[in-house]
Amino acid sequence: MVCPCKGVSASIETTAVEFEQQALIGKVDVDVNLGLTAKFGVRNMPTVLYLKNGEVLDKQVGATSKMVLKEKLKAIL
Repeated sequence: MVCPCKGVSASIETTAVEFEQQALIGKVDVDVNLGLTAKFGVRNMPTVLYLKNGEVLDKQVGATSKMVLKEKLKAIL
């Protein structure tokens, strides 16, 4: 069984390639970037935040599919 973080990480990487002309998509190591986890109130892993102009518009906590990630991203774009 794949760890939820690794599964979501792979989906984020492929989605980043698909949307490279439309959105900036990245990952943050929460063990190294404690300030960001505090700023955005991230308490569970994996957590995906959808931001636009610095504002969190949507949030996905826990394992999710690539399809869900893409649909939420399309809704924001």
